[in-house]
Amino acid sequence: MGLSGLRATIAVDEGATLQDLKAEIQAALPVPPWQQRLHYGTQELLPEDGDELQSLLGVEPGATVELLLVVRPEAAFDAKYEHFYTGFVDVWRGYAKERTSGRFVLQRTMRFDNDDEEEVPSSCIREVALLRRLSNHMNVVDLLDVFLSTQQMILVFEFLDNDLRRYTRSRGRFLEPATVKSFCFQLCKGIQFCHANSVLHRDLMPQRLLIDSQGRLKIAGIKLSRAYTPIPKLVHEVIITWYRPLDILLGSNQYGSPVDMWGVGCILAEMATGSPLFGGDSEIDTIFRICQKLGTPTPETWPGVQEMPHFKPTWPKWNEWDNIRNTKAQLGAVGVDLLEQFMVYDPHKRISARRALQHQYFADVVLPEGM
Repeated sequence: MGLSGLRATIAVDEGATLQDLKAEIQAALPVPPWQQRLHYGTQELLPEDGDELQSLLGVEPGATVELLLVVRPEAAFDAKYEHFYTGFVDVWRGYAKERTSGRFVLQRTMRFDNDDEEEVPSSCIREVALLRRLSNHMNVVDLLDVFLSTQQMILVFEFLDNDLRRYTRSRGRFLEPATVKSFCFQLCKGIQFCHANSVLHRDLMPQRLLIDSQGRLKIAGIKLSRAYTPIPKLVHEVIITWYRPLDILLGSNQYGSPVDMWGVGCILAEMATGSPLFGGDSEIDTIFRICQKLGTPTPETWPGVQEMPHFKPTWPKWNEWDNIRNTKAQLGAVGVDLLEQFMVYDPHKRISARRALQHQYFADVVLPEGM
């Protein structure tokens, strides 16, 4: 079966039933069965229709037919969840409570500017596919439900108590070294799983890392992610400037998993120091802050940097700092070594998530119970 938006093109096999078809649709598109309405032309195929498809549709075995899958996301969501709070940022976000279990969930609703009433935007299909691929890992936020139509999509995620930014602020911007180590290890675990599934996050920041009351960390904010096999040319205006690698700030649009590892390093340093490592107010200010702390790159230290679109050989020549605030006190010499491997300018030499998890810094990491 091939799916294009909400159109399902199928070959009617001999002996196939409507229930077989619905099971195939469920495997291909994340729409709960109770939310589906199938149409063939003007005929609605009802759940009690258990006949073989060839007699139900009036076609011969092997014939190809096109069905329309109709869903009503708002009604379906309201039947299962009770709204508590909704706010508008770039999308509608809110809290809701599942009516049967009473558990709280996070809701994200996106409305489409879509002229085609039978097509779901491909970007939304891509996002849901990525979320489904990454769900069920202990360090990636769980996607619980999807309510999808041609005009909007409602995503329902598990609810966690906090994010890393608020968590750090609630503790006076100071985290115990053991907590820093635990959060960094969990972050690397989640990112390693993303990369193992050929997915870049591309938007890592403390606000995208959710923390529960047990100290478990889960990666959220998947909406800018991209599958990267094969590695494409991607726009470089991704990631908030503070967590953007220097190669992207200098104009590179060909990149892979190292883009996320730079973000992991920035977050590790921020947990250790209590403030963003490169908190610039513009791209050029961020570039200069990076160079002031890590040293101005040269063709000798980073071959090919002179060919970057935004690199200027006239920039001031800064030397690398020996210690960035209190990182040594918080991370120790072994932790600083790992941080330096995260912050390597050349993305080809930057440490991977898999290698980072094997670093000596994590030899005595203490994780929350059950992880």
